[in-house]
Amino acid sequence: MWYLLILYIVALVGIALRFVITGQFEWSQFGTCSLFLLGALIIGAAQRWQAKRDLTYKPEQTDLEWNTYLSERYSAEKKMLYKGAEKTAEYRRFYRKWRHRLVDEIFAGHGKWFMNLSFEWTNGERFAFVEQKGSIFRVNDTWHVVHNEQVIAKVKTDYTIKNAIRLQEGIHLEINGKTYYFKSSTISSKTDVFLDEERVASGMRSHIMRFQYRFDTAKGNEEIEPLLVMTYILFSYVHRQ
Repeated sequence: MWYLLILYIVALVGIALRFVITGQFEWSQFGTCSLFLLGALIIGAAQRWQAKRDLTYKPEQTDLEWNTYLSERYSAEKKMLYKGAEKTAEYRRFYRKWRHRLVDEIFAGHGKWFMNLSFEWTNGERFAFVEQKGSIFRVNDTWHVVHNEQVIAKVKTDYTIKNAIRLQEGIHLEINGKTYYFKSSTISSKTDVFLDEERVASGMRSHIMRFQYRFDTAKGNEEIEPLLVMTYILFSYVHRQ
């Protein structure tokens, strides 16, 4: 949306300068310019509609899988996280500086640049995935997972030549001396989570409800389960699953 708005403003300035310098004004040029504004308004309306669907999402399934609805990825509007039909948390992305969203949209970051997430659970617990600043030439991004103002875990993307050749995407979650690896194919909507080569969880985007995401963990991982599902949501943002 912002990309088209900027094009509209630039085009208006160009038309105005042409009129000032040459005294010529063409309605056809103004009409073409207005298409940028019309496109921006349509995209803005679509984004607001998507954000509302995310906010009002309520699952129909009766199983105990984690699920959420993630269609709009730029705004800081709330989204819902459920386990089965029970609401467990609200989450939203946030930008540390207001201009970051403009940069993300204008330069086609696809909603994954300047990525930060905050979660507020129904039991009062709060978590934040805070992107860490690094060199502009860095290959991988890193987030600190903050709970009660303490860093409890670290998340890092895994962009490598090996993964690129295999059409594979990955993220590492490091906590308490353990590393969980989230892995997905670029041509698949399924994500598997491994600990020491053992699959401990998996998630998938629904083929019926395109923006519904479901996540399930194997027995014995109940303690780490909330952190796994939060990292899966971050994974879905970053890799646009």
